[in-house]
Amino acid sequence: MKTAKQLYTSPIMNWDYSPILNNIKGEIILREENHDPGYSYILYKKDNKYGYLTFGWGSCSFCDALQACNTYEEIQELMDVLYNSIQWFDDYESFKNYMADTSIQELKFSWNLRGFHNFRKQIIGDYDADKILFGDYSAENYWEDYWEENV
Repeated sequence: MKTAKQLYTSPIMNWDYSPILNNIKGEIILREENHDPGYSYILYKKDNKYGYLTFGWGSCSFCDALQACNTYEEIQELMDVLYNSIQWFDDYESFKNYMADTSIQELKFSWNLRGFHNFRKQIIGDYDADKILFGDYSAENYWEDYWEENV
């Protein structure tokens, strides 16, 4: 793998995670992003194994780890954290079963984000993400009720 100094021309003002994500050994076979809040969901394939990486990002140095970096050492540390955060599965079927297990997913923040469900849908097949996210409401009715009650 390349070092932070090889990936970025400067240790400050970096906004793009792609050099880091593309530097991880293995092929990115699926990448989905949620933009409010910012979350990325990535599926890697390396040999016969599949790796799942998810992480959050922001729009400023107070809420984004890469933008907060001021040295190459800090970027390298972030690269190491991201690499070590990848969950590896022995085969695609194991990963698919993991994504299909709702008891695991409901405990994670991503469960409430549309980007996650777009990613999950591509892995396990067609299902009604709006039903999971909003219950018996349609997405439109959910937000109308939310604004009436909370704004």
